[in-house]
Amino acid sequence: MSKASKRFRISGAMVVLGVLMIAGCASLPTSSEPDTIVVGMAQPFGSLDPAGSLADGSTTLQTQVFGRLMASTLGGGTVRPELADTARFTTPTEFTVTLRPGLRFANGDRLTSSDVVFSIQRLRAIKAPGSAASLLGNLASISAPDDHTVVFHLTVSNDQTFARVLSTVAGTVVDAQDFSAHALTTNRAIIARRAFSGRYFIDSYAPTLITLSINAQYHGGSGAAKSKIELKSYSDPLAMQLDLHDGVIDVAGSGLTSDDIARVNVDSRLRSVDQPGLQIRAIVFDAAAMPFGSAQPDASPLRALAVRRAVAELVDRSALSAPVNGDAVAPLYSYVPDGVASLATVMKSGVGNGSGAPAPDQAAAILFAANVKTPVALSLFHAQDQASSNEFALLRAQLQAGGLFAVTNGAPPSTTKAPGASEVIWSPPIADPDPYLRQAVSWSASSPPDARAQLDAGLAAEVGDADPLARLAQLNAVQAELSAQLLVIPLLRGLQVAATVTGIRGLSWDGSSALVYGGLYRS
Repeated sequence: MSKASKRFRISGAMVVLGVLMIAGCASLPTSSEPDTIVVGMAQPFGSLDPAGSLADGSTTLQTQVFGRLMASTLGGGTVRPELADTARFTTPTEFTVTLRPGLRFANGDRLTSSDVVFSIQRLRAIKAPGSAASLLGNLASISAPDDHTVVFHLTVSNDQTFARVLSTVAGTVVDAQDFSAHALTTNRAIIARRAFSGRYFIDSYAPTLITLSINAQYHGGSGAAKSKIELKSYSDPLAMQLDLHDGVIDVAGSGLTSDDIARVNVDSRLRSVDQPGLQIRAIVFDAAAMPFGSAQPDASPLRALAVRRAVAELVDRSALSAPVNGDAVAPLYSYVPDGVASLATVMKSGVGNGSGAPAPDQAAAILFAANVKTPVALSLFHAQDQASSNEFALLRAQLQAGGLFAVTNGAPPSTTKAPGASEVIWSPPIADPDPYLRQAVSWSASSPPDARAQLDAGLAAEVGDADPLARLAQLNAVQAELSAQLLVIPLLRGLQVAATVTGIRGLSWDGSSALVYGGLYRS
């Protein structure tokens, strides 16, 4: 997964484990140390340098061994200081951070404001493709008036997303004495110099096995790590699943489908842990190519809107999130997942039966009132590498119920014959409502001029509103206008899922959806 505008890769062709024959007691984990927990991950380890690409295997490692100025928990509505002691706006365009006293890197070097400035400046200077540098677009400059103070000079006043940006990889602090200012630093060099600011340092590194030891120099706000970690990388998710069931590993931290979790849940020696994630799935209409769209010979804005409203009335999110989907997902009734922000559930109260179920009769009435002949031919692009064929079959059956639509799997949007609509899978760079709504507004670029002006004004107002209640009202106003246009129809949200042997506690994810190992312990 990549986190900057990233997509979770959803595979409908995941290997099915079949019937696992489990007999006797699980064998002991590979480590002989009782305080060591063995974690499996279904990705290669990747680069340790936080200035590199935000790929899964990289950010997972970086989360464990590098501290960030701020910290956040997936599903939590607030951010808190980590390496920072305090963080606040001292003027509308100055966000000031004071560092905790006595901070040091694992190698003993002092961690000061000059390291923070260095870390931010090298991230922007290197500007690696797919890196966290893209999250710092609002940063004009950065200064350090003393060893414990950093001032971020911003271009947007009171930017309510900036503290959360500093809880991502963009807020990572590296050792200015050990990292290159203009190029990525190799894993070998980082490990040899023990240039780590987080709760762990890397003791040993091999292509498929890493040992993480507790960093006694860490004094950040997240607290000391509880257990040593052996991290095992798998190229085959099936092998990881078998090792979990055999007790070779304590935690399977990635690569799990709903079928895998179902097998975990019938094994008394294992348990699953899930947390609502950041990923969303939605139907996005092409306002030109859709039925009655602006590029069609029978173009009609009123009939096109009736078609979109009818689709919204027919979607059954609970059925789409059933295990047949093959992935860990849950219904999504708003444009921003709950836990990121508690916005009105406009896809529940405004469409269907008012409780989340579809309303075919209302869909038929909407089409009839707009004088739309049925079945409406709708090409819906569905990429097999984004969602399972079962999911498309379910969605197609829902839309075709009662003969209102005739749905075909359309060509990709990049082709000359654009589909009328596409199923998209998207994740924001930060766990804040702003990027979700900005993406939805971008997808709704063809909204009528008055609606688009209202959307743009709402986004401009909410991002700089320091009053939480006033900001929430602005966010809901933007969402209400999006739901009136229905060029984007939210469907599902992804879940973060892991599995452990019984007795393992403390599993959590940070606000960027990376699994956090520091809280793991054996009860």
